[in-house]
Amino acid sequence: DATANDIPNDPFDVKGYPTIYFRSASGKIVSYEGDRTKEDIIDFIEKNRDKAGDATTEEEEKKDEL
Repeated sequence: DATANDIPNDPFDVKGYPTIYFRSASGKIVSYEGDRTKEDIIDFIEKNRDKAGDATTEEEEKKDEL
């Protein structure tokens, strides 16, 4: 919680509270701009999460090396 903790060099550029960011397992960060309902937040997560079988950034970098 940025209101209770000093976070130097804030990478998220929070301008107001509550501000919601989602970070996928591959490291992609997406800002949530939708309604604050359970259904909308779950839908946002489902759309932005890494799906099984998706290549991660690390896997893509290894392919580029080949």
